[in-house]
This record gives sequence, C-alpha cells and structure tokens, in this order.
Amino acid sequence: MNKCRWRRISRAFLLYALLLLVVSCRSWNLSLFERQAEAPPITADLNAIAMRSGHTEQTLKLGREVFSTRCTECHELRTIPDYSEEEWLYDYLPLMARRARLQPAEHGALKVYIRTVLRLKQQQMHP
Repeated sequence: MNKCRWRRISRAFLLYALLLLVVSCRSWNLSLFERQAEAPPITADLNAIAMRSGHTEQTLKLGREVFSTRCTECHELRTIPDYSEEEWLYDYLPLMARRARLQPAEHGALKVYIRTVLRLKQQQMHP
C-alpha cells in the first residue's frame, strides 16, 4: 500500500471513529440530561395514606397535576424522595408557591401530595 492511500484510509478511519464517539456521547448525554423524574402516580396505597390523613383522591390528583405542570414551568421536575418533608414544606414550597403564583387550593393540594408520597416511601422502606 502506498503512503498516500494509507493516509486517506487512516483519516477516514479516524473521522469515522470520531463521528461514532460524538454520536454515542451525544445520545448518552441526551438520555442522561433530558430524562426527567416523573410525578409518582396516584395508586391505591397513596390514596389510602391520604384518606387516613383526611384527604381525598381529588386533592391528590390536583397536587400531582400542580407538581407535574406548574413546577416544571421554571425547572426540571424534582424527585420527591430526594428531599426531606421539612425541606419540601419549609424551604422549597413556600418560595416556589409564591413564584408560581399558586392559588391556596393548589398550594394545599401540592403539600398533601408531596407529604403523602413521602409517607408512602417511608412505609416502603420501614414496613
């Protein structure tokens, strides 16, 4: 093989390898960074915990809807169990409720939803 042809093959291979690396990194980054947490669904267990606390399924549904839609207007959806109940109720929710201009019913439903999800998680961890 002559030297010129070898260089062309080497360049083509290098470009192909670089392209493959860029494409694979790009798809990995997209799946890593574009993946958002999902609001936990309203299950029978979640509903049972809410009802024991005197709340309705409608309240849970409203809280989930607010969490899924209003909270994502400014940032990615957060995973509820990543933060403590105190952090949610005393640090994040008061500030975010004002910023999102939540109505009192929306704010209340959001608190109920988050509190209920956290309680379900605790029950699952400590049966």
